[in-house]
Amino acid sequence: MIEHDVGPEDVVIVDDGYDMGELAARFVRASPLNGLDEEAAGAIVALFDRDAASV
Repeated sequence: MIEHDVGPEDVVIVDDGYDMGELAARFVRASPLNGLDEEAAGAIVALFDRDAASV
């Protein structure tokens, strides 16, 4: 079995749903009609930028 050292700050969940429970802080909602659009992509970048700034 391969193990990876991946923490919550290393991932983003992209989905067109709403309920991510305890993972909501890492969630970006994609449009169910348009998929991964510019707004969602910007939100993903912002999450990683915010994490990088806090290191």
